[in-house]
This record gives sequence, structure tokens and C-alpha cells, in this order.
Amino acid sequence: MTMDSLLGNLFAADISLVQRVTLAALNGASKSRDENVILCPVCGYDYVHPIASGVHQNDALQLIASDGTHIVRGMPPLGRGSAVVTIYQCESDQHTFASVHRFHKGRTFRFTVPIGSQQSIKPLWRN
Repeated sequence: MTMDSLLGNLFAADISLVQRVTLAALNGASKSRDENVILCPVCGYDYVHPIASGVHQNDALQLIASDGTHIVRGMPPLGRGSAVVTIYQCESDQHTFASVHRFHKGRTFRFTVPIGSQQSIKPLWRN
């Protein structure tokens, strides 16, 4: 079954608007292009792996990592906004960095935050 036929079947099914929009976005982003490759902000290497992804809202971080889903409470608040964060690690020297999208009053801010070299961390997945 092709992605288009799968999407057609799913759009016909009774699924939420958010799920339909997400599937359409994933289908649109499925083409691999060199200009879309994420580079390590420390060394510029183009082999980086996502090691965690999560959402921070209020005082909680919901984090997905290779060992499962974690809810971390007691996080410092971001004010009235929230954030989506993805942590990456570079194959070159285990440079670790975050891509952060922060939201506040209808505005979205994007940051790339180098965290430094860490021990090798298992990626979210590997094909």
C-alpha cells in the first residue's frame, strides 16, 4: 500500500483533525533532500541522531527517549508559554544539542542550543 492510498484511507476514516494534519505533514516531509539535513552546530557534521523529544508545559516535561516515555515534574516554568524540544547527538564527537521551539502569545521562537559533548546516548530509533 502506498503512502497516498494509506492517507486516503485514513482521511476517509473517523480520525481527529490533528491526526489528519500530522499525517499530511509527514507525507509531505517524506522526500529526502540534502538542503533539509540537520547539521551539528558545533562541527557542521551532517550525521546527527535524535535521542529524545518532548513537550514542556507549566512545570512538566513529557519526554520520549529510547527507553520509553518519561514525565518530569518540577521543571522551571517558561512563563505563559510552552516548548517543544528535540535533543540530537552528532556521530562525530558526540556533540549534543537541542532544537527548541518556544511558544508565547501566538509567537513561535526557534533556537538551536549546543549542550556540549556527552557520552554516546542511544538514539530514539535506528532502522
